[in-house]
Parts: sequence; C-alpha cells; structure tokens
Amino acid sequence: MERKNKNNVFTEIGFGNKTIFSTEFERRKVEYRNPRLILPKLIKGIYVRMRFFGKEYILSTYDGFKIKKDKKGFKFLIGLEGLK
Repeated sequence: MERKNKNNVFTEIGFGNKTIFSTEFERRKVEYRNPRLILPKLIKGIYVRMRFFGKEYILSTYDGFKIKKDKKGFKFLIGLEGLK
C-alpha cells in the first residue's frame, strides 16, 4: 500500500539504527531521524523489521508483508507508523 500522506512518523525500538530508540519523520521527499522516542498523534500500524542475510523482512499491520533485497547488516526493530 502506498503512503499518500506526506507527514509520516515512524517510531522504532530495537537494534540496527544508531540508537535503540529513534523516530523518523517523512515530509514530502525529505526524511530525517531524531534519536528520541516521539509517538505519532494518529497510529496507522505496528510493524516488525528484520534484516539479515542480505534481505530485509517487514511485517506490518498497515502494509502487510514485504521483502527488500540488497540490504547489508543486522537489524531488528519494532515500530509504530503514524501521522504527526
């Protein structure tokens, strides 16, 4: 499912980012990350992201299941997707 809103917020807890707690903001074509836990005002979904063996697996209540290829490193995150 494509994200049509341009003010998405992704709050994540886990390993693989620079900090254990982080929040990513998407506005139009710009993304930036804040090293704090900031909850979205409206929660659209919950997701789990796992990256290993060169692939990233995402299981989301909003987008379903996805596999992305050519990703390096290890990552395990639990997150909330929502709107600011």
